[in-house]
Amino acid sequence: ILLPETSKEEANKIANNVREEIANLQFEEFSSAVTVSMGLAEFIVDHDNKESFLKSVDLALYEAKGSGKNKVVIYVEK
Repeated sequence: ILLPETSKEEANKIANNVREEIANLQFEEFSSAVTVSMGLAEFIVDHDNKESFLKSVDLALYEAKGSGKNKVVIYVEK
C-alpha cells in the first residue's frame, strides 16, 4: 500500500489497524487465526529510487516475519 504524504507514524497506525482487522476476521476454512506481517519504509525523494525503496520495504518485511509474525516493522537505515 502506498501512502503518499503520510508520515511514518501515521503509516504505522494505518498498517497496524489493517493488521488488527485481518487478525479479527473469522474464516471457517482455517482452524487458526489469519495474520499478516508488514514492512514499512519511507521514500526520501532526494535519496531513494524505486530499487532502494523496495529493498527497504523487503528488509522490513523479512524482519517482521522473522521476529514473531503478525506485526508491522518500520525500516530504519543502519
